[in-house]
This record gives sequence, structure tokens and C-alpha cells, in this order.
Amino acid sequence: MESKPKPRKAKTNWFCYNSNYYKSMSSGDEDEVEQKKTREFMAKYMANYRAHRKGMTPEEVADYYSHWADTQQYDLDLEPGVYNGPTIVAEEVAECFTEKRDKVRIIDLACGTGRVGEELSQYGFKSIDGVDPAAGMLKQCLKKNIYKHVYKEFVGDKTLSIEDGIYDCAVCSGGFGEGHIPCSGLQEMARIVKTGGLIIFVMRKEYIKYVEEYADKLEPMISRLEHEHTWELLERREVANYSFNRDGVLFKLKIKRSGPAADSATSKNDSTVANTTSTTKAGTKKAKEDKKTS
Repeated sequence: MESKPKPRKAKTNWFCYNSNYYKSMSSGDEDEVEQKKTREFMAKYMANYRAHRKGMTPEEVADYYSHWADTQQYDLDLEPGVYNGPTIVAEEVAECFTEKRDKVRIIDLACGTGRVGEELSQYGFKSIDGVDPAAGMLKQCLKKNIYKHVYKEFVGDKTLSIEDGIYDCAVCSGGFGEGHIPCSGLQEMARIVKTGGLIIFVMRKEYIKYVEEYADKLEPMISRLEHEHTWELLERREVANYSFNRDGVLFKLKIKRSGPAADSATSKNDSTVANTTSTTKAGTKKAKEDKKTS
């Protein structure tokens, strides 16, 4: 007797997966207040989803973000509690750089309206630059008077108009997704960070699997460049409630070799960066205390 072939497992669509998840939040027994909250939450989720639609080009993504920011709705839709990436990444930076924070040079990739900069400034960081391709986002960002310089550019295959090895730390929250920063963008981040400096970025966990640009590419590339001594992977940590109640993944890379300017930097500069990258429990406690008292 011939056995019947097993049916092929359908490939999961990450958007359908998440849509069903959020619909399940509504039990049908909610009162009007709770139903209103659920509708508002779904509206915010859909606004964010429209920036991550499959097949979008980087230019289309930038245009969408510009319009979203121009409506003054972006920061309201992605408020703390809904989108916690900026808080997560800023706290990690504060844990790594516990001294002379006002002297630490930071570049925020895909800076958007400046949410990460707002969080960093609460810890005493003052030398912050930003990069984003969306003019509307940068317009809102500059109103906050936190960033020293901003660059209207895409992070990817092309070289940014930024010198080699001038930053102590590159950060990114929300810059990875469909039509967003490609894998090659990490190599460009490495170019502009000093030897001994850090790249700290956080992204939606599911994007690593479901976004074609990253699936079976992003983490293998991180491993390959670690083997080639471009950087050292200090940490890969899953974080709860990164955005829309979904988990994220935080990556922390220490640069071992970057651009010519960084390689020719003095040993004094290298040691200064290295001495600020401790992530001990004492550093974590101090970071939280610093934010409370600032």
C-alpha cells in the first residue's frame, strides 16, 4: 500500500502571523474603553506595518517615513510602551560608557525623529550625530536640539559622507526591516567607528527570519566578519517587548579593525574606548541611577 505524501508546510507570512496575534488580543468580551484601546493599538501597528511592506524600495520607505513624520503622528504612534527600542539601546550604551559621557561621540543610524538621542541625553551624552534618509524625520529631529549634525543619507552599500573611525559608538534602533538598512550597512557602521569602539543595534526578532535581506544572511555575515577580525561579537541578547509587545534582539559588536583613520588612531584613543565598554552589574546599576538623577 502506497503511503500518501505529506502535505507541504506553507511558508509563514510574518505580517499575517502578527496580525492574527494582535486580533487575538480582543476577546470579544471587552468593554467599550478596552475595545477603543485595542483599535488604537491596531491603528498604530498598521501605521508601522506600512513602512515595512514587502517589496518596498529604500526610497519608498524614506518617503513614507517623511510623510508620517510630517503629520506629527510618528512619535505618537511609536510612543514609549509601544516602541521601546530607543530606551533599550540607550540603556545599553549607558552601561558601556560610564565615564565622561559628554565626550563620547555617538552616531545614530536611522535616527528618525531623534527618539534615541532623547534617551541618550538623559544619561548625559551630548555629542550625538544622526543619519536618516527621510527629510521629514530629520526636520522633527532637529527641532529637539539634541543632535549636533545630521546627514540625509541612506545607510547601505554607498559610502556615507563621514570620515573613517571618528565615533566611539554607532547605535541603531528601528533601522532594520523590509526595505530598510541592508546587511552591508553594518560594514559601513564599522568603517566610521574607532578601533575599540562599539556598534549597538536592536531590531525585531522575527525580521531576522522573515525579511529576505536578513534571513540566513545577517547573522552569518556577523560571524564571518568576526572571523575576519573586523569586530568581536560581545553580545547577542533577546529583549522583551521591543515593539508592539513583540521581542527584539540586541547585538553588541566591538570594532577590531575599521577605517584607515581609526587604524592610525593613537593607542590612547583606543584604550579610552576599551575602558568604557564594561557591562558589569555595577555598570548596569549605575546607568539606571544616572538616568533617575539626571
